[in-house]
Amino acid sequence: MTWFENYLACPVCKGSLLSEKDMYRCNVCNQKYPLYEGIPVLMPHLETLPGREDRSVFWNEGWKKQLENNNSLKGFGDAPGEEIKRRVEEDWKLLEGSLYTVEANREIVSGKVVLDIGCGAGSQGPIFESYGARYIGLDFSYNAAFYTQKYIRKIGGQGVGINGRAEYLPIKSNSVDFVFSHGVLHHTPKTQETFEEVYRCLKPGGSAAIGLYVTFSPVWIGIRARGWLAKVFSQNPNAKAWYHLTEGGWITGNNVNPWTKTYTKRELTGMFTKAGFKTIKFRKSVFNFGNCVPIMGKYIDRTRFGRRFSKAVAPALGSMWCIALKK
Repeated sequence: MTWFENYLACPVCKGSLLSEKDMYRCNVCNQKYPLYEGIPVLMPHLETLPGREDRSVFWNEGWKKQLENNNSLKGFGDAPGEEIKRRVEEDWKLLEGSLYTVEANREIVSGKVVLDIGCGAGSQGPIFESYGARYIGLDFSYNAAFYTQKYIRKIGGQGVGINGRAEYLPIKSNSVDFVFSHGVLHHTPKTQETFEEVYRCLKPGGSAAIGLYVTFSPVWIGIRARGWLAKVFSQNPNAKAWYHLTEGGWITGNNVNPWTKTYTKRELTGMFTKAGFKTIKFRKSVFNFGNCVPIMGKYIDRTRFGRRFSKAVAPALGSMWCIALKK
């Protein structure tokens, strides 16, 4: 038995999972879950392989596109382990002041069992491994989970990528030390359920760092306005929702972002309290002109003025809530 299997549970009934040839079987409800290309596929109510549920198609195909076209990810999986480490560390330097480097820094997660909900197919797994964490990365996208594990193995890490759902975490209750999730849980209509699942999985006294979109920020006010104008002037009652305009890097063919919600501090305080959390701390991060100013914004971001201004106003105008929680 590998170390992470001690933390796995049936996503439906939370019973223990028994490891069998190329699959896991729940010892309570007898549900079977495949082990596909070395990745535990712990998706509830899915019969065989990943990608069968409509909402997962957007993210699965989107991550495939990112891996093929994104310059920072292209060739990432084929690079030697040392090159992956170097590129990850360079990327991380650009995230100063973010959830990654404040609420979930090396001092906080070193030696901890970390569950990363929405691990993506980038640098999160390798950086948490380099921090000294025992890493479990979970993603709705099979491609993301697969490549996360591939990168971790390249650098000699022992972490794992799992294909699963945040609403039905395949993790035992009261088991992990730390839960991390950045820019993910606002993409499910069942966000409250995900908060309750996070609380369930944490050990007593465990901590979480969660990043969620801020409703009253220039970025999201602007995107909502664009969505409203598109609907009004199209005179089409079936016009796209405002969130279909977001997550452009993941759009493939006719697949557009199927769901996003933004939150106020008051809303989130009530939701986290309902989930059971007693300690809840908020701050804002992430402001850039590229998301607020059409055409010219991305160029302003590259200037010294743009970088300094963005850093100065992020605590007031940031588009991402950085939330530290304790069970």
